[in-house]
Parts: sequence; structure tokens; C-alpha cells
Amino acid sequence: MSSSMPLSPINSSDLSDIRLIASDVDGTLTQNGKFSSDFISTLLDLQSAGIKVLLVTGRSAG
Repeated sequence: MSSSMPLSPINSSDLSDIRLIASDVDGTLTQNGKFSSDFISTLLDLQSAGIKVLLVTGRSAG
């Protein structure tokens, strides 16, 4: 089982060229099938910076 590393503080100037972040969800952004409060906080920070986040999965819908 891998341990997660804390995110470094993000300055909005560091994000000025980023418009979209896409990431796998299952086992990458979730722990035991759930998002952490730190992850939700990061999503809100990205939204405030005008960066869209696209969550993707390789799992079937049915």
C-alpha cells in the first residue's frame, strides 16, 4: 500500500498556463473508494484558480 505525500502550497502564478487537469480516479485519487478532505480542498483551490478538473475511470459503467 502506498502512502500519500502532502501537496506543496500552490501559487496562482504557478498555474497560469494550466487550463485542465485530467486524472484517473480509482486507486489514484481515492482511498478505500472515497475522496479525502484534502483532495476536496485541492479541487476547490483549482476551481478558484479557474482550472477545470476532469476525473476519468477505466472501469465499465455496467
